Amino acid sequence: MPVLGQHDVISDPLGLNAAPASGDGAGEAGLGNGQRKRRPSEDASLGAPNSFKRPKVEIPVTPTTPTIPISPSTPGAKPWNSTVEEKQAQPSTPAPAPVPYRPSVIYWDLDIQTNAVIKERAPYNYLSPHPEIELQRAQLTTKLRQHYHELCYQREGIEPPRESFNRWLLERKVLDKGVDPLLPSECEPVISPSMFREVMNDIPIRLSRIKYKEEARKLLFKYAEAAKKMIDSRNATPDSRKVVKWNVEDTMNWLRRDHSASKEDYMDRLEHLRKQCGPHVTAVAKDSVEGICTKIYHISAEYVRRIRQAHLNLLKDCNITVDGAEKAEVQDRLVYCYPVRLSIPSPQQPRVELHFENDIACLRYKGEMVKVNRGYFNKLELLYRYSCIDDPRFEKFLSRVWCLIKRYQVMFGSGVNEGSGLQGALPVPVFEALNKQFGVSFECFASPLNCYFKQFCSAFPDIDGFFGSRGPFLSFSPVSGSFEANPPFCEELMDAMVTHFEDLLENSNEPLSFIIFVPEWRDPPTPALTRMETSRFRRHQMSVPAFEHEYRSGSQHICKRKTLQYVLSERFGTIDCDKHDSDLSKRKKFPPEFSEFHVNPWNIMIKHRQVQRRGRRSQMAVSYTDPVISMDLLRIVLQPSFNDDILAVFKKYMKFFEKAASNVKENVGEDVQTDQLIREACRNCLENAKQLFPDAEKTVQRPSFDPAAAKRSRQMEDDSSQRGSPIPKKRKGRPPLPTLAYDRTIPYSAPIKPKIAEPIKREGPKWDPARLSEKSTFVLGSRANKALGMGGTRGRIYIKHADLFKYAADAQDKQWLAERQHMRATGGKMAYLLIEEDIQDLALSEEYKLQQELMTLMMSGDKGISAFPESDNLFKWIGTIDGAQGTVYEGLRYKLSLEFPSGYPYNAPRVKFITSCFHPNVDENGFICLDILKEKWSALYDVRSILLSIQSLLGEPNNDSPMNSAAAELWDNQE
Repeated sequence: MPVLGQHDVISDPLGLNAAPASGDGAGEAGLGNGQRKRRPSEDASLGAPNSFKRPKVEIPVTPTTPTIPISPSTPGAKPWNSTVEEKQAQPSTPAPAPVPYRPSVIYWDLDIQTNAVIKERAPYNYLSPHPEIELQRAQLTTKLRQHYHELCYQREGIEPPRESFNRWLLERKVLDKGVDPLLPSECEPVISPSMFREVMNDIPIRLSRIKYKEEARKLLFKYAEAAKKMIDSRNATPDSRKVVKWNVEDTMNWLRRDHSASKEDYMDRLEHLRKQCGPHVTAVAKDSVEGICTKIYHISAEYVRRIRQAHLNLLKDCNITVDGAEKAEVQDRLVYCYPVRLSIPSPQQPRVELHFENDIACLRYKGEMVKVNRGYFNKLELLYRYSCIDDPRFEKFLSRVWCLIKRYQVMFGSGVNEGSGLQGALPVPVFEALNKQFGVSFECFASPLNCYFKQFCSAFPDIDGFFGSRGPFLSFSPVSGSFEANPPFCEELMDAMVTHFEDLLENSNEPLSFIIFVPEWRDPPTPALTRMETSRFRRHQMSVPAFEHEYRSGSQHICKRKTLQYVLSERFGTIDCDKHDSDLSKRKKFPPEFSEFHVNPWNIMIKHRQVQRRGRRSQMAVSYTDPVISMDLLRIVLQPSFNDDILAVFKKYMKFFEKAASNVKENVGEDVQTDQLIREACRNCLENAKQLFPDAEKTVQRPSFDPAAAKRSRQMEDDSSQRGSPIPKKRKGRPPLPTLAYDRTIPYSAPIKPKIAEPIKREGPKWDPARLSEKSTFVLGSRANKALGMGGTRGRIYIKHADLFKYAADAQDKQWLAERQHMRATGGKMAYLLIEEDIQDLALSEEYKLQQELMTLMMSGDKGISAFPESDNLFKWIGTIDGAQGTVYEGLRYKLSLEFPSGYPYNAPRVKFITSCFHPNVDENGFICLDILKEKWSALYDVRSILLSIQSLLGEPNNDSPMNSAAAELWDNQE
């Protein structure tokens, strides 16, 4: 067995278990060219260790001191991208060496040596990477993604599930026996379970996360509509058609009938509908989805054949033979792990240009540019220096860096933040704790871009091996060591990982341990997690709650520092598996004070509480419109504090009450209960304290001839206006009270006749007794007011709709309603019951639809959008939109007009800009090119969704169908 510390892993990768030789040349024997690669301690200036958040070193920059990194083995100031002319123009006198770039923050520690022991292995037979081949692979992979997108849209009418293509690549590479490092070509079975499952989950529509009740209602409606449409258009069995149509019709009736349902009610109904219709929808879509999976696989196999042929032709042009490569002799011995070696020589590499833009390194090959943060570029240089043995002068370094970044860029995808979750890394304090507490020095799933240690396993041995990779972990077989495993969140890959772990632990007789980080997926349970929890090798398990842990982004090599780490909203599990505890006596177990393992949750919890507060505010705004109820909610929240303060006051004076009660007992007799006397006195104190807050007197200045009926009518109108709909109502037929001087009186020749409310009509079709039966359903008048956007004022609906049937509940009815918590015990107040069918008819009318939309918009709290009816016309609104932050329209405010047709919401409103707007999708007259205002309009859209869509359109225009070609051209050409 080798002993850690008795070798030089940099200069002697294959003889790591040899005895240390004395003398200065012991570390140079492995290079063969007379040069010794520098250790990190020699490379770092001022002896500063490679640690987390190293302070930034400010270097004065002069014209003779360039800040471009140079080749570590070439003397003088030779920039990476210097041309032949520049080399000739350099002075003959030696220039001062440039100061190496030192990042202000470092997220890795490359000084930690490995304790992973493996059996010596032969070099891999992968073809050496080349920018020309990598460019072709990138183009074909992008084309394959486009094929996948088109197949999903053409066959199923859906967008491809997010990250499903990336997970397909991971799942296929677990089974693939092909020759390409990225694209699968030899897999069995052909149909991918991962792709089939994810596409099927989005059929008939994608189910997104829901925050609000209205979104849940729309989602339920869309799912029911899509399921019915799909079952009608596919070759389904009669029984399937019957079941789906019956459930959809039942759901539609429930949506039309129940307007007081909560978000949870809608989601429960959606889950029920999915369980009933899901198997039938899956049956009719199975052949189509399997066709998508098969088609993508066969296209991938064809692309692999093309790439392989092009690569072989390139090697042939360079006089490199693949079949005639000599096989290296492998001894049956244990060695410390070392980077992947390739048996096929590398061809001559083409020129790759390098330049720096601030802290970004830009590498260009044939017009294709890849970017990486300068600190990570420096990291790749260090890894290349430690691991690469066939390029001592760094002549192929830039081309290999270009291939590396391009490979991961293509694997991630071109979407915003796409694929970054596949390469998420643990925070630096966690790695430091793992190394300190458990001796972990190896990452099982990493890449040269996100690794913390310089020894790791990664997905692409052909290119990652030059930067320290030990190859794919499923083909890596250590016999001893301590490992960290944070696999990509692909169920098939995690399951294969568990199988590999158990095989390694079963076959090893040496100390071997794995600390595994996986998401705690319980619904449904993940097979990998279930197997690890029941494994006999499991030693410890812990869970980190949601919002109390964070990850480093998978795109950390290019993203900004403020987006480098993100908070996860689901639980995460950690499992420690090891073997031979007697041999692991030097390892520390999970100590109770192991607080370093947890990320400091202070800032994270603040964000989480803000999210919760936003949810509570939104819920209160939607549920309660009565100001009295709103104030009572505040009182309920503060009541415990009030009670504590009141008790403190009573305790202060309790000695007086106790003395008085004792005197009363002595004077009256033993039958007096002092505790009861004290409680009564306290109650009387609280009762008399009400006088501190007398009822506000409602004084209404009016002429002496104003009758009491006018007062009641106006008070009812004012209350309903304040507590009901926010839309101002024009008081027709009621002249305003005159404003008089103090020395003038009202002439009796011009009396003011107040408008008296019309009496309730007890005739008409609504009052037909034949409408009522045992199946008739009723709704409280107060609930009907709220449903129609009138708040909690009971009387307004009776005045506005005098022809509605109403039933006055008697004492027995009110008691029955109060016992079932439908209403409060109202005493002498009247409680009216209305027919639910009448209220539904009113709610579906255009006027009340717009009233509800106005209230929803006002209560939503969305920033940057607002709208309100123009004058008294409820069918013509004026809206305002503020440009979103980070766009060219930031700080600008635009005014729009919205006109609602008679068929609204089944006909789209007419929306146009009043303020002039220079935008690709807005013409000179202010008309907007937006699909939801035209052919994609649905009755589910409302004013809020229209304004949010237009606000989003300002920052993300659709240049495929511009209405302003000049603006579209400027938008395409912006840098």
